Amino acid sequence: MDIFIDDCHLETISRDDIFGELCLIDQETRIASAVARTDCVVQAINKRRFLFLVQETPLFAIRVMKVLADRLRRVDLLLAKWEFEKASRSRATEQVGGDSVFASAAVA
Repeated sequence: MDIFIDDCHLETISRDDIFGELCLIDQETRIASAVARTDCVVQAINKRRFLFLVQETPLFAIRVMKVLADRLRRVDLLLAKWEFEKASRSRATEQVGGDSVFASAAVA
């Protein structure tokens, strides 16, 4: 199953993975969509069942936290990479601009 936000592919999940947990935790509107790549069986759970599983099954709660932590870590890495690339582009633009000014001054 592929998880998307608009046309952006976030991840591919497989058997026994979970998705849609955020809206059960924070009551906000879903922002991602799940698209099955093959025939599959999905077990939907409502908020009441989710809370029961979290309270009565500590390993389920830990699994949900691990999924959230893994996804957050991936986003942190993507943001750090994006910021690094943005800073690199900014430095490259400044260097090119500086060279142009120097070349103009040398010609005059």
